[in-house]
Amino acid sequence: MKRIMLSVAIGIVSLTMAATDYIYLAKDNVNLREAASTSAPVVEKGKKGTVFVVEEKQAGWYKGKNAQYGDTPVWISTSVAEKGYVGNVEMPAWNIVGIPDANIPYVNTEMNAGGEVHTTWSFTSPNPDFWKDEKPGSEVAALSSITLINKNGSVRTYETNYKGLAYPYYLILTEESNDGGDSYTKLESPIYVYPSIGSESGIYIDGVLFNDDVLNDDEW
Repeated sequence: MKRIMLSVAIGIVSLTMAATDYIYLAKDNVNLREAASTSAPVVEKGKKGTVFVVEEKQAGWYKGKNAQYGDTPVWISTSVAEKGYVGNVEMPAWNIVGIPDANIPYVNTEMNAGGEVHTTWSFTSPNPDFWKDEKPGSEVAALSSITLINKNGSVRTYETNYKGLAYPYYLILTEESNDGGDSYTKLESPIYVYPSIGSESGIYIDGVLFNDDVLNDDEW
């Protein structure tokens, strides 16, 4: 149901854009190569959930590009990548992911020796209709909240504000603030956010899936 509704929604956004194929990395630490061969040099290592725009396909390989890697095309084995949505628009509908129509939180929970770590991300934009605009680069803001729940019962929460820009198939966060957004500093390494265009609902940040905390797949 999720995929059907997404196709309908993004078809309404714009019928004038050219068809674009997307793939996403289904595994972590994927080899991104210079050529369509397992003996070709590895340009980078890709993280799970990273989205690429497909430029070409050969037997067993995709040639794709991604802004995180400088938009230099790389070759990716079909064994470690899966096809995402194929449609007549150039963006996988950020509005369906919940940005910015609703300030939906995206959550990941990890267990460690000391207790639990709950990490939550939420996103907003001063332009509530930026996903309808064919011009990329609308401003977005993000809030990351990390809550540490120790086994002894103590709880600590750390919050960081970010801001950046929205592009067709990703968000890039370039500045951070630890004082509630009164002042920002530039990140040494930008943070890339990708919508999950596979079977899961949610977003990927640095290879980690954050599930939406409001909807599940049956509700899409």
